Amino acid sequence: MKQADLFGSTDPAREVWALTSYRAGETSQILALAGALADSLQTSWQRVDIDYQPWSSLAGVLRLRTPVGAAKKPVGPWPRFVISAGLRNEPICRWIHNASGGHTRVIFLGRTWAAVRHFDLVVATPQYRLDPAVNVLENPLTLHRVTAAALQQARQDFSSRYGSTSGFKVGVLLGGNSGPYRFDQAYARRLARELSAFAAGDEACFLISSSSRTPQTFLAQLKSHLRGQHDIHDWRDGGENPYSGILAWSQALVVSADSIAMISEAVATGKRVLLSEPSLAGSIGSKLYHSAISWGHKRWTRDVSLVHAALLRLGLVEWLSEARADALACDLSVPSGAISPDSGEASLDATAKPADGLVNKGSYLMSTVEHIRRFMP
Repeated sequence: MKQADLFGSTDPAREVWALTSYRAGETSQILALAGALADSLQTSWQRVDIDYQPWSSLAGVLRLRTPVGAAKKPVGPWPRFVISAGLRNEPICRWIHNASGGHTRVIFLGRTWAAVRHFDLVVATPQYRLDPAVNVLENPLTLHRVTAAALQQARQDFSSRYGSTSGFKVGVLLGGNSGPYRFDQAYARRLARELSAFAAGDEACFLISSSSRTPQTFLAQLKSHLRGQHDIHDWRDGGENPYSGILAWSQALVVSADSIAMISEAVATGKRVLLSEPSLAGSIGSKLYHSAISWGHKRWTRDVSLVHAALLRLGLVEWLSEARADALACDLSVPSGAISPDSGEASLDATAKPADGLVNKGSYLMSTVEHIRRFMP
């Protein structure tokens, strides 16, 4: 894999470009698919980070096909595939497709502001409620790179930080304000209470990681009200991100319900996963958002409850507020049966209902690659 900070220094031998997003979760998915697709094609891939102008999102809102939002104009030779996500990247991806004479296929992750017909393939999850189309692939969960090998490597990489920690390890993965959800001080106090109640009677240690969306005031409140041992990584402090280490070392995982990407990665570990619901926006804001879900254009909102409901129905997650700490005694190693030895990806419990489409507890990475190879030869 090669990285280019800006367009203009690309390698013609690289058939796959990973056009990164301004959101870390989307970039993780982009890189996962780019690497898997390149491996399948037996070629190399290239990461491309764009330096955007402050007003670049406007081009996406206006549904333009243009490179004007980037500090430097893209140049060829063009790749066979470009994989990306996010409003700012839509105009530039569409422009690359046109500049290449249609040679470059655009694979876009998540919802799009422009009509899906402008993309060769849109890979989404149920939260976006996209209408069925020949160029829309809906996976039950997001793409990611959580595998047995990745977890084992993370255990080694973070053994000095987490290996000597005593007690039952509970990972806590925090998102931030999104849609109807708010990470306010009331939620911080409630989360601290619920974590303490969940681990009541056990010597627990909470391994906590914030994200770029986690408000500073929320994290300060959580710190001041949390009881017992805890290790908190504040994203703003910089340094090595222990996210993968938390996935690997934790014996149970608590995930804020706003992030489907983090929920997907937690579920892939095969460990006990508990959802924590942030505060709902003020009564007026919450009602307006839910009204927009029901009556507004689908691109304005996302309905994460659709994913929650499917996972709850299959018993793959539970609500932290309703959980009981009756299954804390579990092996710290990668869970038995959580990872398929054939694919290296996690697989669903045999009780999963085929009709739900959740046939794989992994990232749906290889099935997405197979779809691309089949319909975009």
